[in-house]
Amino acid sequence: MNTFKSTRRNVYGVGRRKFMALGAAGALAPFIPRGVRAQTSLPRRLVFFCTNTGMTSRYPYNYRPVGAERDFSFPVNSILEPLQRGGGRDWRPLLTIPQGIDQNAYNDTPNIGGGHPRGMRVMLTGHGESSITVDQLIAQRIGDRTRLPSLPLGVGVREAIQPQSRAFWSGPNQAVNPDIDPASVYTRLFGQGGGTDLADRIARERRSVIDLVRDRLAAVTDGVGKEAQWKIERHLEALRTIERQVTGPNASACALDTAPRGYGDVMEEASIPAISRLQLQMIVAALACDQTRVAGMQWGHAFSSWRFGWLPDGQLSATWHALSHYREDDETAQAELLRAHRWMTEQFRYLLELMDAVPEGDGTLLDHSLVVWTCDNAMSRRHEWRNMPYVIAGGGGGYLSPGRFVTHDGVPHNRLLTSLAHYMGLEDVETVGDLRYGTGTLNGFARG
Repeated sequence: MNTFKSTRRNVYGVGRRKFMALGAAGALAPFIPRGVRAQTSLPRRLVFFCTNTGMTSRYPYNYRPVGAERDFSFPVNSILEPLQRGGGRDWRPLLTIPQGIDQNAYNDTPNIGGGHPRGMRVMLTGHGESSITVDQLIAQRIGDRTRLPSLPLGVGVREAIQPQSRAFWSGPNQAVNPDIDPASVYTRLFGQGGGTDLADRIARERRSVIDLVRDRLAAVTDGVGKEAQWKIERHLEALRTIERQVTGPNASACALDTAPRGYGDVMEEASIPAISRLQLQMIVAALACDQTRVAGMQWGHAFSSWRFGWLPDGQLSATWHALSHYREDDETAQAELLRAHRWMTEQFRYLLELMDAVPEGDGTLLDHSLVVWTCDNAMSRRHEWRNMPYVIAGGGGGYLSPGRFVTHDGVPHNRLLTSLAHYMGLEDVETVGDLRYGTGTLNGFARG
């Protein structure tokens, strides 16, 4: 018997396309009732949450859930526990936790400087060479339906194009540079509307994007009802909060006036939490107003030197990458790694909270999306590519039946990537990555 139940809620039906012509006002589209525009089905979205350095040297014992497929829990003081306890919400009903999926293509990578770069190369490609990643494959096929084919973002990603620095690839040897500057991302998302560059107008007039479009919004939303109006105002305030942080006088608090790059020392690390939250907020804003349907967030790079100085118990005694290679019997090192990875879990949870706060159709933005947490390696010290750590959140608009802990038996991760491509409508794709690892999707991935 399942011991946890989802508490979903019915909200207004929503739409968006009619309002894209309003530029920045398009971000309000999820809050406009269906009656304002022609009926269309809600789109599917896919977000990748990409971390590095594997998990700890005790993986999977401090990561894996316990229990049955539909009745599982995260042990106390485990990496994924923040998804069950803390934050005021139990996210298990919206999670799919697969175990027993192997990153086979890892063994086919050339000598590119270590196990972490090799893992990052195959993480989303399923291929030993720097082939196209599944997010960019999808973007090339359906990207013409939105203003941005995809939105690859990052925090602490090296600027140089190196295999160990990139999670996203548009083709062989064609690395995609994730945008690490929230101010730049904000301009890309909300900088144009009605044929006028709103970002330039703000710079000249110090006015808000929201203020510039409010008159047009009033005309469009007139008569939509008090509940819809309330939702619009709430969303406007959320956007205004982002805007103030990246364009207003408080921008320096996030070090956005001179966007940090590389995060090679402790001084620059201080801005990581603030920048991380801004990046996640803008991913959600981009999805909500249908500016893109494919997004990604890369955390650090293959040899990240983060010391996590913002954690309550203080910074790590060594860099994130260095600690990842300490022995499993080193109690201090493993406890520090656990703190670092639990912080990453909290950022994943924050992304889910943002998406679940956006009403859409008969559920939320999260209900109609999939968010995939993937990593370069499993057990970090040995660069283990078997039994990779994955967390999938969301229902995909009914495509998945979440709330499951699913065990596979050494299935190539190419099948998971292919399943994600099929979910996004690329059902003609036989496999993502190397054909030597077979074709087809992951058994039991889609709702039967």
